[in-house]
Amino acid sequence: MDLPDELVHDIPFPLFARGMIFAMGLAAVILPVWELWRGVWPPNVMSPFFAMLIGGGWFVGFAALSAAVFGGDAALVLRRGELEVRENSLLQKRVRVFAVSMIDSINTQRLADGDGPDQWNVIIKLQSGENFTSRRFDTEATARKWEATFKHALGL
Repeated sequence: MDLPDELVHDIPFPLFARGMIFAMGLAAVILPVWELWRGVWPPNVMSPFFAMLIGGGWFVGFAALSAAVFGGDAALVLRRGELEVRENSLLQKRVRVFAVSMIDSINTQRLADGDGPDQWNVIIKLQSGENFTSRRFDTEATARKWEATFKHALGL
């Protein structure tokens, strides 16, 4: 199997998905206050109940907003002897390089997190406990092929 000196495996976070997550987060922050504020002010017996509903909306909304802002594209760059991880969010670009000796294992994992058919990805586990995952694949055979490609590109 002949591979180039550098294998780049992109893990995209499309701008449309980022925009939709941001919009849903913003709605989850604004709408509960807009609709339920009259139950909180002026203070009454039901104020704590409505305040908890607003707080729950904020919890979900701020989590979605932070995912949209701080989450981002990634790329695994595999070279003989090293793994480079490039992470790009709206606020920060980060590049980290790991020697092959720091890699504990490279395995295929089944993802059964939805109602549809199972999906698969490849996980690169470091000795420090940190994990890097590939993009999702529709079949186990494709994921296993990428696992072998990763190992070959790293020289394992």
